[in-house]
Amino acid sequence: MVTAETAEIFELSMADASALYNQAVALDGAGRLEPALAAYDAALALKPDYADAHYGRAATLWSLGRLEEALAATGKAIAIAPGNLAAHFNRGVMLQHLRRPEEALAAYDTALRIRADFAPALNNSGSVLLELGRRAEALATYDRLIAVEPRHGDAHNNRGGILFQLDRTEDALAAFDAALQRQPDHARALLNRSTALTKLGRHAEAGLCYQRLLALNPRDATALGGLADVALHLCDFDAQANLAAPIRTLIEAGEPVMQSLNLMCWFDDPALHRRATENQLSRWMPQAPSPLAHLPYRHDRIRLAYLSPDFGHHPVAQQLVEVLERHDRNRFEVTGIALKRDDGSEIRARVARACDHFHDASGENDAAVAALLRAGEIDIAIDLAGHTAEARPAIFGHRAAPVQVNYLGFAGTMALPHWDYILADAVVLPMNQQSFFRERIVHLPHSFWAADTTRPVGPPPSRADAGLPADGFVFAAFNRLNKISRPVFRLWMRLLTAVPGSVLWLASGDDAAAANLLREARACGVDPARLVFAPKLHARDDHLARLSLADLFLDTAPYNAHATASDALWAGVPVVTCPGGSFASRVAASLLHAVDLAALVTKSWDDYEALTLGLARDPARLREMRARLVANRATQPLFDTARTCRAIEAAYRIMWERAERGEAPESFAVP
Repeated sequence: MVTAETAEIFELSMADASALYNQAVALDGAGRLEPALAAYDAALALKPDYADAHYGRAATLWSLGRLEEALAATGKAIAIAPGNLAAHFNRGVMLQHLRRPEEALAAYDTALRIRADFAPALNNSGSVLLELGRRAEALATYDRLIAVEPRHGDAHNNRGGILFQLDRTEDALAAFDAALQRQPDHARALLNRSTALTKLGRHAEAGLCYQRLLALNPRDATALGGLADVALHLCDFDAQANLAAPIRTLIEAGEPVMQSLNLMCWFDDPALHRRATENQLSRWMPQAPSPLAHLPYRHDRIRLAYLSPDFGHHPVAQQLVEVLERHDRNRFEVTGIALKRDDGSEIRARVARACDHFHDASGENDAAVAALLRAGEIDIAIDLAGHTAEARPAIFGHRAAPVQVNYLGFAGTMALPHWDYILADAVVLPMNQQSFFRERIVHLPHSFWAADTTRPVGPPPSRADAGLPADGFVFAAFNRLNKISRPVFRLWMRLLTAVPGSVLWLASGDDAAAANLLREARACGVDPARLVFAPKLHARDDHLARLSLADLFLDTAPYNAHATASDALWAGVPVVTCPGGSFASRVAASLLHAVDLAALVTKSWDDYEALTLGLARDPARLREMRARLVANRATQPLFDTARTCRAIEAAYRIMWERAERGEAPESFAVP
């Protein structure tokens, strides 16, 4: 039917398809899409093999959001004129948008056979290859693009992104610099450069990149979050004070400001932690998980898959490895999925030996890893990374297994429905916090913590060899420096003032951070020489032996000591903590309850200060506490990894039985 809107089209000669085509182009250029589509249809009615009309019609359909029809129209144009470079390229763009990467790559390849130096096709091919996990081919494609267009800023930036993923961080930084030399205001390259600098520990330089991004766009929430992260790593307490309110405001407004892992060092607020994770993940992950073809599977043994980028020289691997070794092979079959390349460490090899099957999936994309788990009919997939720096949460968005669990690596909720449960305990995550967690809470009987009890604690070095003074009480706080907040640091300075000759033993970190802490100590009236920074030791046995020289371990807030608290207790050093309201602020309390030292869990910061001071001034009381800790290591649940493993297995069985009955996940406590 000819409408008033389209009547003008048919005033042209019905025999003149070319005139109708030109009219369609003009209407499309004027934004009158429906009349333009009618003109293209009229032209094609007269000349069905009019390739340009099919091609133009495809573009108009795409603008109207009729994506599949646009793709079909492009296919007709190509069938008539197979040498049309633009048609093949646009077909690739459409397929890429429709999340059909293999077909998109084929379309770009065809375009490049027509013109090998066609820069847009080279650029898009690189991005598709990267999406498919074919990093080496993507890198070679960007090299080709740079040879064609040396000043192509996106090519240098994208090349840097691949090098960063390959852990070639210095090379990645050089590529980002090359992009910025060509396009000084390339926002993505500035952001990527700051990320690379952060990974290299060059936080002050990363801060300059974030400041440049904010100069380009003062509303750039990601850049503001980056500055906040820099302020944490540099222990810049003044900057932290200025940034706290804007960060909270942006998160509450729905902006993806910063990862909730970093936010946990700012606020003891589980509702805000959940909101921050929602802001980050919901931008690029579907709200509803992909359905499984089979739910559930039927096996004699429950098939577990543990996924982590940290199966290497990292606390997660060091904590979990003994649990993997102790799994009951009569009831469970264990697969390890490494999401990062082999670092050559002994712990990586030990994790691999502890699994029935072990896959290095570092080169596979998220969909391929999920498909690997489905092909192996994995019953329960355990995410050991959550929302940390090199995590791959999109694997779980593809619903890799009928039951998906958040455990150990991330002290918070994933905030989306792809994870069914979180393994915790009654101390670290009370059931009254369920509203802050999308996952159903599962309480293990004692502590959620896993520990490797095969680690030896050798004889300590001399105090001189450890850089400590010959005499004086040693307060230790070996958390990362970015966990130190101004209120807690000032409390520590009061302790040093109250205990003459004492020192505060800290982990080494950024030189600028150390300088800021020394400056803060001086402002508190404490001689900066009483802060001792311990150099990083690669060998874990050496670290534990050295740690045993400490008299008392002081916890941080709002982000507790986690692995560092476990190390201190295993080395025989009591830990004093003051739990808050969030998971991240209650881990040390969980560990102390499970080693029957709840007396070291205080109810307020005044109590924390009083208890610490009392122990430092009463050597006999402290010796009794240390002796009790040493005895409890052998008898209490915290370091009874066999018992911990059985409790985790009981949780898995309950989860699986619910799935077999077709029941939705529900919170429960393991008996």
